[in-house]
Amino acid sequence: MFPAVGHENDTLVNALLYHTKNLSMKFGENRPGIVHRIDRETSGLLVVAKNDFSHENLALQFKQKTTHRIYYALAIGTIKNKNDKVQSYLSRHPLDRKKYASLRDKEKKIITKYSEGVTEGKWSVTNYEVLKEHPSKLSYLRLKLETGRTHQIRVHLSELGIPIAGDTVYGADKKIKNITSNEIRKLVSEIPRFMLHAAELGFTHPKTQEKLIFKVDWPDDVFEILKKLEFIDV
Repeated sequence: MFPAVGHENDTLVNALLYHTKNLSMKFGENRPGIVHRIDRETSGLLVVAKNDFSHENLALQFKQKTTHRIYYALAIGTIKNKNDKVQSYLSRHPLDRKKYASLRDKEKKIITKYSEGVTEGKWSVTNYEVLKEHPSKLSYLRLKLETGRTHQIRVHLSELGIPIAGDTVYGADKKIKNITSNEIRKLVSEIPRFMLHAAELGFTHPKTQEKLIFKVDWPDDVFEILKKLEFIDV
């Protein structure tokens, strides 16, 4: 999303600046107009602000958790509870600083209840619903965010035992052997990125106060895969 080592010119920021110079600089010249972020391999919706007033207002809506955010994911594995909520404190992984993980107590159990006494990590809440399951041990999920932490959905699904297909950082490469169909296993192994999509984004317009909601379908590169697996009805 932002220019960094190895990605100085192929970022969202570069594309935005090519499209228009009329962008908010509220958070510095390296983040023009960027109100929130999604991981590089995640497809879907983002909101970008053109002026500081809108940027401040939109950022506050995200902070106050009044925005509407729906994601869809293809995960490897199945789970017993098909409609539930995942809660934890997310922090840097203790062994791998490129990853995140849920905080655990002295008994190595994930802390799932909010407490004012916990000062490390950020409280994170993901609501999920398993929409469909494939006989070869795949799950198609709808996810509603109450918070928007770095790698939140990826960590929560991985810790549930159903990592997002293609997400090798959070264990998909280790779980892929559990797919019972050789044909489906090959199909999933060839997925070009991890299968997470920001499908719906809603917020209040900063000036008009109109309630807005935007929706976008999966991109073509993975839409055909989901259709073949019969997770998407056409």
